[in-house]
Amino acid sequence: MNKVKKVNLDVNDLNSLIKSLKTLSSDLEKLPKEITKEVANEGLKFLEREYISTYTDHTIDISTISTNIIETNNGYSIVAQGEDLLYAEFGTGERGADNGHPLKGDFDLNPYNSGPIVSTHINKNGRHYWFYEGEYSEGNPSGKQMFNTANYLKDNVIKKVMKEKVGEVISKV
Repeated sequence: MNKVKKVNLDVNDLNSLIKSLKTLSSDLEKLPKEITKEVANEGLKFLEREYISTYTDHTIDISTISTNIIETNNGYSIVAQGEDLLYAEFGTGERGADNGHPLKGDFDLNPYNSGPIVSTHINKNGRHYWFYEGEYSEGNPSGKQMFNTANYLKDNVIKKVMKEKVGEVISKV
């Protein structure tokens, strides 16, 4: 984006230009925080929709998961926390293994179908199962809500927000 500002070489026009450049400088300093806040807000909305739409069968109690935005030294972070959060993000059991999370290996988590809670029952198809709240279960697929949110922001939001915010600042000059 090119912007041309014509200035006459007189004191009033030069003072006006200096004032415009100081305003531009001030606005540009605020820009990273404004951009990260807008991106975080968009991400939070997307993440909340992800949780609601992923477990319509109520196999994960999403009411135990809360989401919010926190301000950090470098901008903002989208935070999710709750009792069933790891199960929702990474999945459990056979269904989790069938639809594994691409970043599961980056965390110190038990492999699918392991750990003290997973039953050693194996059905006639060779799949692990257990009874959860009185119902047969092979686990839950990984919802990848935070993973999907990060990709959504990277692919759809960050560039768009940067372009809008930078455009707003430059249009004031």
